[in-house]
Amino acid sequence: MTHKGTKTIETDRLILRAFRREDGEPMFRNWASDPEVTRFLTWPTHGSAEVSGRVVGSWAERYGEEACYQWAIELKELGEPIGSISAVKMDERTESVTVGYCIGRRWWGQGITPEALKAVIAFFFEEVGANSVNACHDSGNPNSGRVMKKCGMTYEGTWRAGGVNNQGVCDEVWYSVLKSEYEAAAEEAKARRGEASAVKEASARREADEAKPQEGRCILICAGDMTLSEIPVEEQDLVIAVDGGLSYCELLQVEPDLVLGDFDSLSPQGERAVKELEERIPDRVLRLPAEKDDTDTLAAVKEGLRRGCRDFRIYGGMGGRLEYTLANIQCLLYLKNRGAAGYLVDGGGMAFVIRDEKVSFREGLEGRLSLLSLTDTAEGVTLEGLKYPLENAVVRNEFPIGVSNEFTGAAASVRVENGDLLCILSYAAE
Repeated sequence: MTHKGTKTIETDRLILRAFRREDGEPMFRNWASDPEVTRFLTWPTHGSAEVSGRVVGSWAERYGEEACYQWAIELKELGEPIGSISAVKMDERTESVTVGYCIGRRWWGQGITPEALKAVIAFFFEEVGANSVNACHDSGNPNSGRVMKKCGMTYEGTWRAGGVNNQGVCDEVWYSVLKSEYEAAAEEAKARRGEASAVKEASARREADEAKPQEGRCILICAGDMTLSEIPVEEQDLVIAVDGGLSYCELLQVEPDLVLGDFDSLSPQGERAVKELEERIPDRVLRLPAEKDDTDTLAAVKEGLRRGCRDFRIYGGMGGRLEYTLANIQCLLYLKNRGAAGYLVDGGGMAFVIRDEKVSFREGLEGRLSLLSLTDTAEGVTLEGLKYPLENAVVRNEFPIGVSNEFTGAAASVRVENGDLLCILSYAAE
C-alpha cells in the first residue's frame, strides 16, 4: 500500500479532516461524553473536556506518520466535528484496512455515518491501494452492521466471544468489501447514470418523479401484539415509535428517528424515557394531545407521508384491542387512497390492501391467505395457484367466502378488477 496520511476528504455534507487541538471541547460535547455512544466502544466515556483534549492531542502528535489515518467527521452546516472515523488496524501482507467509527447520538439515523464510511472506503481503494476494507461490530449493536451493508460490505461471519468492549466480552460481527467488488459496484453505478442520461426526452411527469430524492420505507412500531425477535431496518428507513411501541424499540434494539403519541399508554419508565429524550433531542419527540381525531398510528402515517415516504411497514399493529386492529386496517386504506403502500406486519404473517391490481406470491410459500372485501363488492376476483381457485368472481363484504384459502407450494396470485380486498397472509407454523 502507498500511504498518504490523513488527507482531507470532502463529501456532500461532511469534511473529513485531521483533528486539531481545539477539537477537544466539541469532541466531549458532541459524542465522547455520552455513554450511549461509547456503549459498544473499547474506550471509556470521557469525564471532562480535558480528557477529550488530551486524546486529541495524542492524535495530533501522530499526524506526521504517513500510515496514520484518524479523521474528524465535521458537519459542514455546524462547522465542528460530530464524530470520528479511523483505520484501527492495517496488514501490509494482505493489504487490508480495519475501520472504526462513531458519531454523536443527535446525528444518528441521518445517513451521516455511511456517507463518511463510503468516502473512507473509496480513499483506501483509490489512493492508498488497499485490497480489502473491513469492520466489525458488537452483535448487540445491529445498527452499526446496517451502516456497513449500506456501504457495500458483505457479512463474513461472527467471531463468538472474540472481542472486549465497554459491555465486556462480546461477539464480533465482521463485514468486508474487496477492491474488485468496489470497482464492480462503481462501474454498475456509472452504467446506471448513463442509462439515466439516455432518457432525458421522457415525459415531464417522469422527469419530475425521477428528480425526487429516493426515500426509504417508513417503519412504524406500535404497541399491539409483537411476536418478532428482530425488525429489519435499513439506514435510509424512517423509524417512528408510536406511543407504547417505544418499549419494543428498546427490546429489539431499534433506534427510532421519531417518537410520536399522546403517551397515555406508557409505563412510568417509558414516560421518563420520553421526557429525557424531549430534553436532550426535542426534534425527535412529537407529543400529541390525548383528545384528538387521529389515532396515534394515523398521525404517524401522516407524518411519514409528509416526509415523502411511500412504503409503510406497521409492526405491533395487530392483536390487542379489536378496535385498534380495525383502525389500523383503515390506515391501510388511508395510504392506498394516497398512492402509498401499507403493510401490517407480524411474525406470523401480514395484512395489506389490493385495489384494481394483481399480486403474486412466490413458489414454495406455505400457509393461508384470507381475502375480505372492504367495498360493497370486489369484482373480477381471480385466484390462481391456491387450493380453492376463483375466476372472475364477485366477493361481497357481507359474505366471507375468501377466508382461510391455502397455498399449495405453486406460484400463486390474486387479481381484483374493481374494488378493495383486504389480504391477510398467515405463514405456516414451523
